[in-house]
Amino acid sequence: QVLARPGHIARALTLSSLSVAPAILGGVLGVGPLMQAHPGAAWALLAGVQGAALLLALSLVRLHLPGTGVPSGSVWQGWARVAVLLPAAFAQTLAPGLLVTLFYPLLSRLGLSLGDLIGPGLLALAVFGVCLWRAGRLADRAHPRRALTPGLLLLALTFGVAALPGLETRLWLLAPLLGLSYGAFSAGWNGLVGRVLPAGHRAAAWGTVMAVESLGYAVGPLLGGLAWAQAGPAGVFTLGAAVFLLTEGYYLLPGRSLTRLAPQENKPSDQPTG
Repeated sequence: QVLARPGHIARALTLSSLSVAPAILGGVLGVGPLMQAHPGAAWALLAGVQGAALLLALSLVRLHLPGTGVPSGSVWQGWARVAVLLPAAFAQTLAPGLLVTLFYPLLSRLGLSLGDLIGPGLLALAVFGVCLWRAGRLADRAHPRRALTPGLLLLALTFGVAALPGLETRLWLLAPLLGLSYGAFSAGWNGLVGRVLPAGHRAAAWGTVMAVESLGYAVGPLLGGLAWAQAGPAGVFTLGAAVFLLTEGYYLLPGRSLTRLAPQENKPSDQPTG
């Protein structure tokens, strides 16, 4: 956030957050099958990747960032709004986390292969990229809620449609819907977090939000497995849709207004100022 250009906070935070996506996809689509076929090679690959990550982290030791003055007053000033975000941060990572350990069982149940997902996946990625840029611009210029609330509703719709019988026949319908919903949601969420982080304590606040998000990813597979055991794939997607709807409702509760969470309705220009 410190390095972002003025008026581009939502887009900058979204792109930095999504930088981990290739590694996650690589782990799910590549390391999983490799672990089953050649466990030794998989562990060696993971160790090498961790070593490379350590070297990259060490390369940032000499990185100089612009100073941010710590505001006067209580160290807890501004953290009330951060605390309001935490339940939603947990819920919105819980929903996709439901599918983490069920990806390959789901493909097997539907009679699909990874090759069947290439076309719809590329379509979802293209729609996601376009929507992410447009929604990020809207979140920066207007207010994050204009991207976040439609994104949450579309995510609930996407999971709800996936819960219906015949999921394998609706991949080309779900792909653009998924790209559109996650693009809007990602831009709105990161724009909201960027406005809420208390000045002078951004690192600690951002770390707190990310820790709660990680907790959602950790609990998601457990609940997803329970839903699968009770109701199969339909139960998992229905639970995900319910989580997104509850998250949307949480933001709409009295006292949880996005206007209160991000009170400064500035409309920065997309052009850098001199």
